[in-house]
Amino acid sequence: FNRRLSSNDFRPFIVASKNSEKNAVLSAFELGVNLWVPMDESYAVSFMRVSTKIIPLVESYRAQQNNRMNDRRLQSLVELSRMYDKNMDELMSYALEKSIELTSSDIGYLALYHKETDQLEMKIWSQHSLDLCRVMNRTVIYDLSNSGLWGEPVRRGVPMVINDYNSDAVPRKGTPAGHIPLKRLMMIPLTDRGVVIGTAGVGNKLDTYTEADLNQFILMMDGLTRIIVQRRQREENLAVQQRLRNVLMRSPMGFIMLDGDFNVTDCSDYAKNILDLDSDFTGGPLPLKNWIGVATLRMLENVRDYGDSNYSDTVTSGDVSDNRKFRIRVFSDVTGPGPFYFVSLEDYTTIASMSSTIEKGILMKKTFVDDLTSAIRSNIKSIGNMAKGISDPHDRDFILNMLSKMEPMARTIKELGDVGIIEPEWINVSDAFSMARTNYSGKFDYSVKTDGLIILADYTFYRVFMHLFDDGMVRGGLSKVDVSYRIADGALRIIYEDDAAGIPNELKASLFSSDPLGNGSDYFIINGIVTTSGFTIEETGDPRKGARFEIIVPMDRFGII
Repeated sequence: FNRRLSSNDFRPFIVASKNSEKNAVLSAFELGVNLWVPMDESYAVSFMRVSTKIIPLVESYRAQQNNRMNDRRLQSLVELSRMYDKNMDELMSYALEKSIELTSSDIGYLALYHKETDQLEMKIWSQHSLDLCRVMNRTVIYDLSNSGLWGEPVRRGVPMVINDYNSDAVPRKGTPAGHIPLKRLMMIPLTDRGVVIGTAGVGNKLDTYTEADLNQFILMMDGLTRIIVQRRQREENLAVQQRLRNVLMRSPMGFIMLDGDFNVTDCSDYAKNILDLDSDFTGGPLPLKNWIGVATLRMLENVRDYGDSNYSDTVTSGDVSDNRKFRIRVFSDVTGPGPFYFVSLEDYTTIASMSSTIEKGILMKKTFVDDLTSAIRSNIKSIGNMAKGISDPHDRDFILNMLSKMEPMARTIKELGDVGIIEPEWINVSDAFSMARTNYSGKFDYSVKTDGLIILADYTFYRVFMHLFDDGMVRGGLSKVDVSYRIADGALRIIYEDDAAGIPNELKASLFSSDPLGNGSDYFIINGIVTTSGFTIEETGDPRKGARFEIIVPMDRFGII
């Protein structure tokens, strides 16, 4: 009994002795023996004496054993959490070894699942199984499709408990030479929010695996899975932050990051050049070597003192010989443990000098287009009046027909003259459609599913929808328009579909390079607005069902609000 106690074996213990050995029996009870049976009485009487006490003793033992297991698991999870920053192999080894102990198993393994390649990577196996299984010294990557029984938790997404491995009912593919002889096996998937990221298994327990064993195994591995997922997310976040920092530090604009005391914590190469800093400058108080630094400090103080989240201004050196201008923007973030400031510096000298020239050029362009359109229409009207006096009906009709084709050209020139005269602006796609529908007289049903979608486009973008309405009316049969969007391959696709007559496949390739006359003027104007905005457009519909136009918008020119 003492030997069992020293090995933490607390199963119910019965002592049988003669009545003359009562002192030994008393000593045994003092140590914790559960029952005593006198050897002097008959077996029937002894059985009656202990039969009513055995079941409560066993139930009490099992409850105590379960409590001890829970305590051991909790201690193991606490220790696992303390190991958070250790090598991942160490964490996995610890979790697996503790799982083997908690389930009274003899062997175990842990593998990660890579969905992109549909492969299992054997990461850790218990030292005992390593000693026994020579196969694992050769291969650590397995195709899931070729894995045997141990791949089932990944394929099915549920635990599997097999207490008779040699049963014909077990769905196994057989084991290779040198594989560990298996008697019992308990396997579980490792999951993160319903997605399988790996699998673990223990095996060869002397007794059958129970639900309590399964619960201990799942809870232990859940603790490990949380750490794996958190570590992966942290590594991904650090990688994204590093990529962002590399972009900012090498940007042709100046970027400065500062703490609440205006000490520089990070600074781009271009900002160092602007502030006259040495290239090896790594941080410290905001330098005030020149007027740009002084102006930046003033703006930082304004943001801090007045509680603004951001502030921008264009500052000038005040030196006639210098005459440089800089656009300085200050952003603050007070949501963290302390205030944080971000400053961007942009040399605005060239832009400012070009601004007035560009504005003059735009005004000249618009004036020229208006004058040209007016002159074309005036000549069309004059020639039309003269044509009415021609006596030969064939010649008269020919001239009037030519004039009817020139009017769409004048309209196209006039409309394209409005495109690109101001900087692109953020436009709500649903609002653009509503504006087009309000200004269009034709009747049809419509559905718009672009809530919150904004694009950086020319202010005339709403006219794209108006010309698509026109096009549907010209093709005939327009009664329904649907507008939606999808994001794929790093770009936005605004999808416009109608139920008018479809566009033949042989016309699609040259559709938007149409001559700006007649029906082709709608496509010509649409293409002008779309390309000026930095987008492309294509027709992808089934001619039997109607038209489907897709406007492709680059990643940096759209957003969801």
